[in-house]
Amino acid sequence: MRTLAVLYNLILVPGVGHIGLGRWRRGLPWMIALGVAPIAALFVPWAIFVLVLGTKVGSAVEAGFLAERQPARGVKALAVYGGGLVAAFAWFGVVRTFAVEAFKIPSPAMIPALEIGDHLFVNKLSYRFGEPERGDVAVFVNPCEPDNHFVMRIVGLPGDTVEVRCDVLYLNGVAAPAVSLKEDCSYWDRPDPKAGWRQERCTTYVETIGEHQHEIVHGPARRERDKLRKLVGGERGYHELLGDGDFPEPERIPGCPQGNPVGRTEKAAAPPQDACAPREHYVVPAGHLFVMGDNRESSSDSRLWGPVPLDHLTGKVVSIWWSSKPDAQGGVAWDRIGPVD
Repeated sequence: MRTLAVLYNLILVPGVGHIGLGRWRRGLPWMIALGVAPIAALFVPWAIFVLVLGTKVGSAVEAGFLAERQPARGVKALAVYGGGLVAAFAWFGVVRTFAVEAFKIPSPAMIPALEIGDHLFVNKLSYRFGEPERGDVAVFVNPCEPDNHFVMRIVGLPGDTVEVRCDVLYLNGVAAPAVSLKEDCSYWDRPDPKAGWRQERCTTYVETIGEHQHEIVHGPARRERDKLRKLVGGERGYHELLGDGDFPEPERIPGCPQGNPVGRTEKAAAPPQDACAPREHYVVPAGHLFVMGDNRESSSDSRLWGPVPLDHLTGKVVSIWWSSKPDAQGGVAWDRIGPVD
């Protein structure tokens, strides 16, 4: 029985082997440590590795030296070990449903905050007991693809106005400050799995939404476009200076391809004074959020398919607990493990 208890603790559920040896008081702390691992991971990403590995190894070692007291045998042993496994699955199912869930990033839409191959922890309690805020990185069910989860940054709250002109984001009529970082920028993408990976060039900016700062990327031509806009903004028309992700487009309200447009647009109160001035904004409808990817020109987001209903929110991204890439790109990216801004 001792060998069974040691192997069970090491491979399956720490602490249950103690119960099989008749030492439930010694086994209970190990089971609790395993149970709190996913919750602790919301605050310290690597905690799940330490707690899971530590409880498995520690409980197995201790079980190997404990004296047996009325060990479970036969049907009783089956009930103890089988029940422990069922209880563990049930507990982690509850945690996954209501508290924390893991997701993997498959696209470059949120570069640089999130890259392809990042594994995330999402706090599902954030929006059960709190309200979404501008700047949050959130996971949600896509309103046009109800079987798929997307991850984007919350930009607009219900009632906000959103506009993008000449690559500049305007919230409630005010431009969100964006400062160029100037250094070279590139990232790996795989738009066609059959064609393999390719490296994309980009430009990087630090954008401020309210009190929240985060990096965004644009195509490599934005800096040159910005210089041109500064020089000739009062002399050329908007169609010559517009950005690739400007929003909203004339006569178009975003919505699902097979559905109706959601929300409404409003013309600017006064005619634009120059080519890149605000001219038409989108009003985020009640009960919805406007989301955008940080990789502004390579993101399918609310600019295309519309706002996200509040009840579609899954949770707030809190950390990257693992990040792996092909060997040619460096393999495991240890430096990416940690909190997400």
